[in-house]
Amino acid sequence: MDPDTVAESIGQMFDWYREHPELIRLLLWEALEARDEAGESERQRRDGFREKVHHLVDGGVADDLPGDGRVRAAQDLLFTLMGLIAWSFAVPGMCRAVLDEETDEAAWARRRETVIETARRLATTPA
Repeated sequence: MDPDTVAESIGQMFDWYREHPELIRLLLWEALEARDEAGESERQRRDGFREKVHHLVDGGVADDLPGDGRVRAAQDLLFTLMGLIAWSFAVPGMCRAVLDEETDEAAWARRRETVIETARRLATTPA
């Protein structure tokens, strides 16, 4: 995820999850069976997410914050954006109902646009 093109990156992630909704379902299933201690797969995912977070920080996300504050802000941004995308696919019927759209296609298009604009706003450093 490139901080300068976060909205485009989020749009690509949204499209990927739309094509692969089974990942969200598997993650929800995994959460139902979660253990208290991290397993090997979680440690590997954590390393991957650390890399994404540092890419955001190096790209200027939360430049207005000192040191660890930037890392924490980038972590929160990444997790928030992932949630904005994932919830649409975790509960597609609710997405369609809340948005009061007649078709999945209309709900997806509307949700995608909203998620991209929200990502753009969240990734912008305050003046």
